[in-house]
Amino acid sequence: MRLAHNYLDKGHVVYGDSAFASVSTAMTLLSRKTFFTGLVKQCHSGFPKRYLNQEAWDVMDPRGKTQTVSLNTEIDGQNFTIYGHAWNEPGRVNVPRKILVSTWNTTQEATPHEKRRVRINGQTGQTEKYTFTVPRTEMIKSYFTAASVIDVHNHLRQD
Repeated sequence: MRLAHNYLDKGHVVYGDSAFASVSTAMTLLSRKTFFTGLVKQCHSGFPKRYLNQEAWDVMDPRGKTQTVSLNTEIDGQNFTIYGHAWNEPGRVNVPRKILVSTWNTTQEATPHEKRRVRINGQTGQTEKYTFTVPRTEMIKSYFTAASVIDVHNHLRQD
């Protein structure tokens, strides 16, 4: 809460990484009229693990697939929904899915994320650039748009 004091009680959205993200953080910020979205490393208490953790996904699930659970809660007489939103990215076996806890935004489709990569052509041995797209939701898009600022803050916090 100390880090967010300038944004409390103003209806702002605070983004946080796994060091700060939890259902508890989301509820505390809601009580201060502040919204939250954060990336959690594992499915956090408050959401059923069977829906969001690694075991809930089929190995063949496509990149960009999402699963969402919601928790309805009352804070200071007002009803709120807290979302647990899992995104299948990067989509490789034994790589954890990205799981967000969020008190705002939507799980509707957003513009797909375009990824640029380089690979070695097996026939020529030359490197070649290629792109592919990964489906994502508005919640995922907004979090990862803010992630660069979160990374800057982490470097400043560690100095």
